[in-house]
Amino acid sequence: MVRIKNYGVRGSDPTQVETTRRVVSRGGLTLMIKALLVIIFFTSAGLAEDFSIENNLIPQPKKIEWGKKAFSLNIDEVGIFSGKEERASTTEKKVVDFFELLGIDEVTSVEEKDLSKYPTLIILGKYEDIKSPFLKKKIPLPKIDWKVMGENKTQGYYLFVKKNDDQLFILLSGGGRAGTFYAFQTLKQLIYKKDDKILIDEVKIVDWPDYRYRGVLEGGGGYWTDQQRIKALSFMADVKLNYFAYEPKGDKKTRREWRRPYTHAELNNFAQAVKVAQEGFVEFGYLINPALSAHFSSEKTFKAIMDKFKSLREVGVRHFGIFFDDIIPYTSNKEETKRYVSAAHGQADLSSRLYYALKKDNPELMFSFSPTQYMFQTDTGYMRDLRKYLDKGIQAGWTGPGVCAHRITDEDADKYAKIIGRVPVLGDNWPVHGGGICLGTLRNRSKTLYKHTTAFVSNPAWRRPTATQIPVATIADYTWNSGDYDADRAWRASILRFGGKEIYPTLRILCEEYAEAWTKFATPSKLEKDKEILSKNFDEGKDMKDILKEIRGDYKNIKRV
Repeated sequence: MVRIKNYGVRGSDPTQVETTRRVVSRGGLTLMIKALLVIIFFTSAGLAEDFSIENNLIPQPKKIEWGKKAFSLNIDEVGIFSGKEERASTTEKKVVDFFELLGIDEVTSVEEKDLSKYPTLIILGKYEDIKSPFLKKKIPLPKIDWKVMGENKTQGYYLFVKKNDDQLFILLSGGGRAGTFYAFQTLKQLIYKKDDKILIDEVKIVDWPDYRYRGVLEGGGGYWTDQQRIKALSFMADVKLNYFAYEPKGDKKTRREWRRPYTHAELNNFAQAVKVAQEGFVEFGYLINPALSAHFSSEKTFKAIMDKFKSLREVGVRHFGIFFDDIIPYTSNKEETKRYVSAAHGQADLSSRLYYALKKDNPELMFSFSPTQYMFQTDTGYMRDLRKYLDKGIQAGWTGPGVCAHRITDEDADKYAKIIGRVPVLGDNWPVHGGGICLGTLRNRSKTLYKHTTAFVSNPAWRRPTATQIPVATIADYTWNSGDYDADRAWRASILRFGGKEIYPTLRILCEEYAEAWTKFATPSKLEKDKEILSKNFDEGKDMKDILKEIRGDYKNIKRV
């Protein structure tokens, strides 16, 4: 459900709030006291945080020019004029649904001859498809240098909001269909309510992503339910993430029982997830790890893996991969010892044969490979053999200079690229935190890392996929616009997106309390220091009223809260 609050911040999902409640209940009395202290701070000192739309978009656009006016949408009727590629498309349907949920009485698809009849007109489609003489007269299209977007042109977009002769025009135009969809995702954040009016500010945006592939790995020790996975894919589309990798250790059929085929019911569940992914321009990838029992040279091994891949391809999966992570590399028998110079040679041979077979039917295939030494920064014999025998078209994963890297630089990526013989995919083990939870913000990643890696795939907390939306939204911000990435701005914006302005003070303290992960980004927060002051004052025998008064001021504010 779409919820619109003042300042363009959407309301919280009931399941998200419930997740937060469960975490709070475990935090105990100290956490609740700290939450009260933050609320007192915000209510007595005034909201120090910037809740304006322009500083809380996720992800932050590259080029944005704000006008001085705010326009009211006509609540009786909105017209939608779509280019040829968007007519009756999923994106057009989502736009219609969105405006209906806003409370617009009638949302109508219109023909060119009727464009002048609608007080509010949405223009939807690929940039070069906008050829209407009426529109060119009313909203002259600027010259846009799409070449600067490089290979990401199809994901780039132009968004324009302008009023001319009492007619409000909202242009959502992409370099490709994905770009038009992303323009719509930005539009949803620009609309807000005030005094029972639906408003949008005058604005021009030209935007495109830095990373071509930006995504999430469903990994970890368990796996998500079908409903959680579908919800995660919908969230990814909302924040412009576009690659999902399925390889949960909890699904035995990706690991120990990799030879077992999926049942009809399981394949149907995959089909539903793939459909949701495709509607949100998210590429769905399936990864398998047969390392514990695979015979690299065996035709039976090759056929069993290909049969599984084919069954998934039939339900819409287009990208695949093979992982050899978290094992001791070895060749399984004497025959393979004679055939291969090393386990790395065997891994490379099996992976390359699978890649060749899949590439025939899908030239756009992204085939992923996770080496056993996925974080090494030294040129070992294993890495030398991979460099020699693994096909150059295969994408190789890397977690940075460590399993959970505190910092990743361009130099780190270049060093690993030289060792493995290709530019790597960054499989960032953040915000994963074992069975715990991380609600922090991405830090310590180079602003130009996208030039030194081919994709960015995050490994989130598998046990709480809804709560992990907060840190993953900061990843969406970073991977889309790395050059302008501000970790604290992204954190504030993602918390607002998750819960809304009203509960921001409480949710912020919760996020600060659970900001830590294995990457060790977090430093003691101001609230953590307050906790030390609180303990000190307790030791001095002061009562609750005096403690709260000394730390935050007027105790009477607690009753008001």
